[in-house]
Amino acid sequence: MTMKKTIIHLLIIVLIIDLLLGPIRMLIDSNELSKTIETFTSLPFFILYTSSIVIFTFYAFATYQIIAKYYQSGQMTKIFGSLIVAVILLISLRYLIQEVLMELFFGFSNYNEGTTFSYYIIDNLYYIIIFCGVGAVYYFYRFAEKSKLDKAELLLQNKKSELSFLKSQMNPHFLFNSMNSIYALVFQNSEKALPTIKKLSDLMRYSLYETEDLVPLSSELDYIENYIEMQNIRTGGKLNYTLDINGEIDKINIAPFILIPFVENAFKHGDLNNVDNPLTFKLNIEEGKLYFSSSNFIKKQHKDEVGGIGLTNVKKRLELIYKESFDLKINEENEIFNVVLNLNV
Repeated sequence: MTMKKTIIHLLIIVLIIDLLLGPIRMLIDSNELSKTIETFTSLPFFILYTSSIVIFTFYAFATYQIIAKYYQSGQMTKIFGSLIVAVILLISLRYLIQEVLMELFFGFSNYNEGTTFSYYIIDNLYYIIIFCGVGAVYYFYRFAEKSKLDKAELLLQNKKSELSFLKSQMNPHFLFNSMNSIYALVFQNSEKALPTIKKLSDLMRYSLYETEDLVPLSSELDYIENYIEMQNIRTGGKLNYTLDINGEIDKINIAPFILIPFVENAFKHGDLNNVDNPLTFKLNIEEGKLYFSSSNFIKKQHKDEVGGIGLTNVKKRLELIYKESFDLKINEENEIFNVVLNLNV
């Protein structure tokens, strides 16, 4: 939702609440219904009321914006600090408009002459509690609604991803070549035949049956290593690549199929026989952050096909699962296709 629509929604809510609370408070203060009605129909009241509604809306909007900026990252200290600063600024703004400028231009102000500073602060805190509360409640309502939509969209994306992986990673062409390689190993009575069959079995099992929201990072890396090894066997052991893994991966969980598409994309579009520019994969865990990168020299026949639905899907899944807790950079430079992913885990 745009900022403009958010402000309009908050303005409507503030107006409704103030229309309910305002007359009641004025009636209690004046104790005379006729005086209350007379006050409502006067020009000074209209000007004061309009300016108050605008300021109260900004109370709510400022609260909404502050919580939206810091809540999901857990920065509670910044929320409270920012709210205190916002409250001070908004009280000062209200004083400037209603007590200084209106007195100067229209000859009247909101508070009676002789109003003490302590009463002014307490009275403003009354409105702050109400309308800052409106901003907070509105944010959490919007957050809950967005979470529902994100969850539904995530389920849809996961279904699409499952189909995509079945078609791309476990496609008939890959299986056919892998089975041919295994057949050759069996025919040669090679000791590598049985381990290779197990690697292919593990690949298929992970792709078909991994449905958890989070999996151990080690499981995702096992898949990647098995996938690379199968590709190496398929190319007769002539694959040029490096795989560098650092950090305590055993303590980390990750959404399944987050790293795999980048590896698959490198094999699909990379030049596997380029000695000077091998496929390069790096992963590092440091202070609760995952750093992953892949790099490959682009095959000429696939230069215009790099990326595609696989990378589009994984980026969408990152946005849905990790929201603002990731940074993904994809670029092509000097025939080299690079992917860099930083992820808060």
